Amino acid sequence: MASIIGSVSPFNETEDTWQAYAERLEHFFLANEIDSEAKKRAVLLSSMGVEPYKLLSNLVAPRKAGECSYTEIVDVLKNHHNPRPSTIVQRFKFNIRVRGASESIRPFVAELKKLSEFCEYNDSLEEMLRDRLVCGINNRRIQQRLLSERSLTFAKALDIAHAMEAAAEGIEDLSDHITDKTMLPPMVNDRAEQESSPSPSPPDTQSRKIQHDKHAVDRDISVGDDVFVRNFSLHGGKWLPGGETMSNRYKIMQGQLDTQLSELGEEQARLVGMRLKDQCFRHVFSSDLTRAANTAKKILAENRSTACGLTLDHRLRERGFGSLEGRPFTDFKKVQETSGVPHEMFTPQGGETIEQF
Repeated sequence: MASIIGSVSPFNETEDTWQAYAERLEHFFLANEIDSEAKKRAVLLSSMGVEPYKLLSNLVAPRKAGECSYTEIVDVLKNHHNPRPSTIVQRFKFNIRVRGASESIRPFVAELKKLSEFCEYNDSLEEMLRDRLVCGINNRRIQQRLLSERSLTFAKALDIAHAMEAAAEGIEDLSDHITDKTMLPPMVNDRAEQESSPSPSPPDTQSRKIQHDKHAVDRDISVGDDVFVRNFSLHGGKWLPGGETMSNRYKIMQGQLDTQLSELGEEQARLVGMRLKDQCFRHVFSSDLTRAANTAKKILAENRSTACGLTLDHRLRERGFGSLEGRPFTDFKKVQETSGVPHEMFTPQGGETIEQF
């Protein structure tokens, strides 16, 4: 007699689902070359356990369990333990699923696939998964990248999202290991000289210039500080991370270029430059803070479309961050994500709003 491969344990609904139990049974039958419906029924009835057998007997009464086919037994218990949910309810759950602030992409996609099980999308499932991934990614940078693709499949969207998430995590891990402040470039404190000989300003911007000058103060630059870089493009309102839009010249947005000219800073600036290499900049304005200027120069060096000038503007300054003043950018990011407000509009408690700034 041939030896038995594997075993079938009793069904325990507190530790298992009926669907998973039935799937394991099929693997057992396959491994032992059991094809007969009668043999499958006999194995199931003799292995399922006392309580499941009692339940089955009640569900098929007045017939006896042994009078039912194997397929019928599996379906009866499946409908009892896992009744089919409403399609519209499952589609509602699927279409409102959004990735959590701290949730990685893999479990988010796994949950989407699970939610789609009873949605009956059939041949359109791949498109629905793609659309839900794009709409529910909850990351503006990744979402914009996905929306820029002309022919986007679910597989391609998933690859792009995974790659961008991994790149962001890699840069964050590197940032956590940068603690040596001697890697900072030498500070050049020429703010006083610039303020004594300010560049001419058009009359309509004079009042704004005075407002910015009033707040212009020196600050030490260290790991975690935020700086501002502005740009203007010939082809519309393009902006560097942490910059401002062309359509709103003086509304300086919350800085994101947490880059100093360490190995990490150079790589970040280089990648930004490569990403913007097809844009043609007419002019770039940068804070006179040394790190901001050097970062902008590095970005321009990688911009292969044109070579444009870099203007140091002493009116650019760091915004007052209130309760988060002096704390690393990771703290700012955590509080901002909890608030649900986009980073460029978020104001920490006691900090300056965009309008005040």
